[in-house]
Amino acid sequence: MDEFFSSNIVKTMNSKVEYNKQELCFDFSDFETQKSYEEEYALSRLLINLLLLIPGTYPNNPNMGVNIGKYEFELVTGQELAQIKDDIQTQINLYIPNSQVREIVVELVTDDLSGTKYLGVGFGITKRNSYPENLFVFFSQKNGQITYKSVLQEGN
Repeated sequence: MDEFFSSNIVKTMNSKVEYNKQELCFDFSDFETQKSYEEEYALSRLLINLLLLIPGTYPNNPNMGVNIGKYEFELVTGQELAQIKDDIQTQINLYIPNSQVREIVVELVTDDLSGTKYLGVGFGITKRNSYPENLFVFFSQKNGQITYKSVLQEGN
């Protein structure tokens, strides 16, 4: 095997997820080309995927993922909220170290109208040469299924 090729394979297998400012996805754009997300939208996709990912999914990175679905949102305690925040921070430090996430907030949020409890995760993102942005992700559980809604809020 070519030495250059084999060294790049080993380097790739041992590398962390890089924040490339562009994230390709399996969807197609209106022009039938591969859809991609850039800058903070790419980072928000990476963060959401990291939250949903179950450790062991990727054999070459067996500890990657927070597995947010393992928590029972209706019964989550303050101690578990702190543990979730620590897990998220650890995952970001390991797998997206250059992400420019400056703050993480994890809270239990209750919808006043429906009484539904959501696990809310907020990320403060520092943008270069611009105002900071915030990513809010609200997770809910119903019949063992996890759903989420996310909002990327631009700073002023």
